[in-house]
Parts: sequence; structure tokens; C-alpha cells
Amino acid sequence: MNTAEKQVLYIAAFRYALGRSTYIVDIIAQILKDNSDELTEKSKDLIIKEIAECKNLGMDCDAKAWRGLSEHLSDR
Repeated sequence: MNTAEKQVLYIAAFRYALGRSTYIVDIIAQILKDNSDELTEKSKDLIIKEIAECKNLGMDCDAKAWRGLSEHLSDR
């Protein structure tokens, strides 16, 4: 799988999970953290921006996961 294909999968999974209130939030947030070295700067910026602009980050535990991911990606 090439870099562009990976970016599509990471962003698609992120967008699927953003705003949900299920177990998938923690799973996707952790996968993105664990593979952040594979994310392009453009993908990181997009994820950070979409988390910041999201009006519903889910339940408190979900919002915590998204904010943690955003902070992780911001620490470059």
C-alpha cells in the first residue's frame, strides 16, 4: 500500500469515528497515535483542524480521546 492509499484509509477511519459515542473512538484514536509517523503533515493538520471544529466530540470519554490525539499530533 502506498503513502496516498494509507492517508485515505487513516482519514476515512478518523472521519467515520469522529462524533460517535462507541468503542471505535478509542480504537481509531489509538491507531492514529501509534501510526502518527506515517501520517503526512497535511493529514495531521486536517485531523487537528477537524477535531477543533467538531461541534460534537461524543461523550466525555470520546472527547478526551480526540483531544489527546490532537495534542499528540500537535507535538511535532
